[in-house]
Amino acid sequence: MSVEVGMQTSWQKQVDAEMTADRWGNKGVMVLATPTLVGLLEGTAVRAIADHLEPGWATVGTHIDLRHLKATPVGDTLTLTAEVTAVDGRRVTFHVKAEDSTGVAGEGTHERVVIELARFLQRVGPTG
Repeated sequence: MSVEVGMQTSWQKQVDAEMTADRWGNKGVMVLATPTLVGLLEGTAVRAIADHLEPGWATVGTHIDLRHLKATPVGDTLTLTAEVTAVDGRRVTFHVKAEDSTGVAGEGTHERVVIELARFLQRVGPTG
């Protein structure tokens, strides 16, 4: 594993109706849902280090501390960023942030642990 502090990635995603609080059961609230934001930022952290893991290894999320700071409407574009801030053995900590056209929509910290995928799945057992 060659994951180091300072590694980062950013990408953009336009908010659509499938990403809203309305789709999570909060009827009529057509803004980016907090669970969607969490998923997008977790995925951004995965992207930040995926190419630096050995074949057969992956990461799993173990903690997220996120503040959803403002509403982002359908049609606006998010810039999603994750930066490695600490590496402690197989534990990797990230600063994650989402910005829309008017500022920071959410930010926080996310922790992932590097796992040997086959061994992990064997421990989890059948999922079918």
